[in-house]
Amino acid sequence: MTGDAQRVVLGYWAIRGLAQPIRMLLKYTKTPFDDVRYHQGSGPEFSCDEWLKVKETLQLDFPNLPYLIDGDLRMTQSMAIILYLAEKHGLAGDTPKARAMINMVANEIADARGKYTGLCYNPQFHHLKDALIENIPNILKRFETFLKHDWICGPSITYADFLCYEMLQQYSTLNNQCLKRFPRLSAYCQRFESLDEIRKCMSEPDFIRTAFNNKIAQFGSG
Repeated sequence: MTGDAQRVVLGYWAIRGLAQPIRMLLKYTKTPFDDVRYHQGSGPEFSCDEWLKVKETLQLDFPNLPYLIDGDLRMTQSMAIILYLAEKHGLAGDTPKARAMINMVANEIADARGKYTGLCYNPQFHHLKDALIENIPNILKRFETFLKHDWICGPSITYADFLCYEMLQQYSTLNNQCLKRFPRLSAYCQRFESLDEIRKCMSEPDFIRTAFNNKIAQFGSG
């Protein structure tokens, strides 16, 4: 479980979910890491035992998924994890103003993602999905307008781009044509996927393609 002392350990469910932007940032920065994946059981129980049996053994102050172990640092909370890694690798902005804008956009992306995730896990998904699908253009148009450079917060890639790309992929599962009316966002996704390390990551056999949510979700569990 602890892995090589020089390797980061990232633990999460065997889905994309909250951890996929972190995984891709680690790949992009060529950070050696152990990608520990926990599997949820099938229904109707949807057991979490694989995670629960180790949850209290990892010396985490606030045990949860995802978690990151980097040397003597053991932390949880996905936004805190990706921000830590971004600061470590120079992907969090180099001035207070830049950092403020990047953090603002990251939180806007999290809000947009929350609408998708909340719907997917809602037992009333099939009654509610049409309303969100109709609202996707309103959600994405602000990001289309804001995107004025190669990357969401300017000419240089930041951690917000890993969050943004994943959010756009999530909405595309609800409507695979949703980006067609947004040429900047469409080109942006292609640009992201063309990055050498991202392209390599996406070609790996263990790359998670369709499981955006866990098995208990109403939609997007692969």
